[in-house]
Amino acid sequence: MAEGLLAFDDEGYLPPGIHPATWTMVRERFGRTAVRRRLLAGLRDGARLLAAAGCRRLWLAGSFVTDIERREARPPRDIDVGWEIAGVDLAALARLDPALDPLQPDHAAQRRRYGAEFFAIAEPVSIGQLDFFQHDRSGRRKGIVVVALDDERGGPT
Repeated sequence: MAEGLLAFDDEGYLPPGIHPATWTMVRERFGRTAVRRRLLAGLRDGARLLAAAGCRRLWLAGSFVTDIERREARPPRDIDVGWEIAGVDLAALARLDPALDPLQPDHAAQRRRYGAEFFAIAEPVSIGQLDFFQHDRSGRRKGIVVVALDDERGGPT
C-alpha cells in the first residue's frame, strides 16, 4: 500500500473523507494493473492540460479509487475527476481541448481521450459535487483522493 493512503475497508472503499495524495502515491496505489495504468496515463494527459490552463488540484473518485476488482470482479471503466476551476483560464482550456470546456463539456470525448470524465468544481458552490463523489450508488459514504497539480514529487506538471 502506498504510504499515506489508508487501507480499503471491507467493502473495498477508502474511509470516508477527502484524502490528500501525491501523484506518485496515486500511481503506486491505483496503477497496479494494465487497465489502471492506461487510465492513469489518460488522466495524466488531461491533468497536464488543466494544469497548463491554471488548475491547481484534482479530486479523484468513482470505482478507480476503490478496490473494484475485489468488489465486483472487474476493472474500473473510467475515472471520475473533479477539477478546481478557481484560477483557470477557461478560454485557454477550451483552446487546449474543447471537450474540457466546463461550459460545454463533451464527456464522451473525455472518456475516449483520457479514460476519465472531468467535472469543474467551484468551492464552496460545488460542495454538493464533492459530496456526491463521496457516496456510492446506494448512498454509502466512501473516500476520494485529492491531488495537487503542482506537486514537485511526481505531479503532472
